[in-house]
Formats: sequence, structure tokens, C-alpha cells
Amino acid sequence: MCLSKKFNGQIANARFSLSCLSVYENSRGLNERCFTPMKSVRVPRKRPQQRRSQATVDVILDAAVRLFCESGFASTSTNAIAELAGVSIGSLYQYFPNKLALLEALRERHIKGLWEAIGRACDEACTLPWPAALRHVISHCSAYNGRHVRLMTTLHQELPVHAQRMDRMVLAQSTLQQQLRKFLEAHQGSITVSVDQALFMMPALGRGIFTSAAVEQPEAVGDEKLVDDIVCVMLGYLCGKLPAARAQRVQSIGPR
Repeated sequence: MCLSKKFNGQIANARFSLSCLSVYENSRGLNERCFTPMKSVRVPRKRPQQRRSQATVDVILDAAVRLFCESGFASTSTNAIAELAGVSIGSLYQYFPNKLALLEALRERHIKGLWEAIGRACDEACTLPWPAALRHVISHCSAYNGRHVRLMTTLHQELPVHAQRMDRMVLAQSTLQQQLRKFLEAHQGSITVSVDQALFMMPALGRGIFTSAAVEQPEAVGDEKLVDDIVCVMLGYLCGKLPAARAQRVQSIGPR
């Protein structure tokens, strides 16, 4: 009976996880069909090779993200971005042929920053007790996304295709996977799924939930209540059960 309950619980957790992923991928797939013809114009003209040119690109991107978030993507012009950045329009076009190329560069910078924040949290959480270690990682992820939630919403709306230009982030992605693997192996005695399974599902679940929250409930991103819920989802998948205190709360208040 005990094994049967545990198996049924794992099936329920798997179904919930897949439903989260299905909503996320379906929404992005719909947008992909609408925007696929625009993919070819997202490629930056060139990459900065020197410190001075990198500084120029940084101020352009800082100006772009500010205007995209404050005025909206459609209402922002490249001239306005160049003016705010304090560079000529020729300097902007030297690196970015259009606004979509700017947004693609912002997406890349955002993801790299997120991965670095998660990686540092994983390193710190290796010596923390479980499940506090998991909460430490999710909290840092939530805090980073909370600081950039308006950018996340813009990226989802204007750059719906997820897998574009990932070749430039292979090293950063590999580094994060190593750090996440080290974190999971440090707590392997507390989880019931394989490290390889968790290595795929944790980022997939986190990406789906945070993206959905940024689009539908942006005020929740970075909030401790969302962190609590994500930790419970992760624990349900990784361990096959809710923490005792949370389970008691859920039973007492019913579904939300």
C-alpha cells in the first residue's frame, strides 16, 4: 500500500509538471508560428572585441531595456535608444541592425545573468541542509527574475522562440549544468529521482513557472509566496511528497 501511494503520488506530480510545461510550450509555439519569419533579422552585425566597444554595446543595451520597459517595444525607436545611450545612430547600427537584434542581445544578457545567479546559489547551497538548500536556489532565481520582470514580459511577447542563438551561450549553459549537478549530487540522499532526470526537470519547471508568472502575474515574481509554491512543486517532483507543514496547510485550506 505504501509503495502504491508513493507511485500514485509520483504519477500525479509528473502529470502536474507536464501540464506546466505544456502550457508554457504551447504559448510559445503559438507565438513561434506568428513570428518565425522575423528570426533572420535578430542576428547582431558584429560582436564587440575590445573593452571600449563592449562598453559602447553595454550602454546601448542599458538604454534599450529602459525604453522597452518604460515606453514599450513598438513605441521605441532606434533613434531614441541611441540618444539615451549618448551614441550616434551609426554606432548603434554598427552592432545592431534593428530593434529585434537589440532585444535578442538583451535576452542573451538576461539569461546569462540568471544562470550566473543560479550557479552561485547552487555552489552556496551544497553545504546547506535539505530542503533549505533548495529554497536557497529558488529564492536567488526568483530575486533575479523579480528585478527583471518587465524585461521578461517584453521578451516573451516579442521574442517568443526560445531556442534562437543558443550557440553563443554553450559555455555558460555548460557551467550552470555542472554547478546544478554538483548541487544535486550533494543532496542525492534526499531526492528520489535520478540526478540526470532532475537536471532536466528543475530548469524546465522553473522556466515554465517564472515565464508564466511574468506574463500573467508579474507582481508575484520575486514574492516569497511564489518561492514557497515553486519549492513545493520541486519537492513534490524531487522527493515525491510535500513537506509535512505544507501538506497540513494544504489539507486545512483546500485547493487555491
